[in-house]
Amino acid sequence: MVQTVFHHTHLPLQKWFLAIALLLNTRKGITVQQLAQDLGVNKNTAWYIGQRIRTAMLDMEQRELIQGLGVSI
Repeated sequence: MVQTVFHHTHLPLQKWFLAIALLLNTRKGITVQQLAQDLGVNKNTAWYIGQRIRTAMLDMEQRELIQGLGVSI
């Protein structure tokens, strides 16, 4: 998973996939506190995950990877 949103993280892929689904499927967005609670991580980790996912959505190659998960962007 080199050069992906998941690169150099110790977080299990299941939490990444859940975070992607939560971020992309909420109508009004999700707070860092709620994301942290849903993932079972601290707020700094939740913020980091959210930033990495949002940055990846701007990169076309990463965007294709996220769309491949079956989540509409």
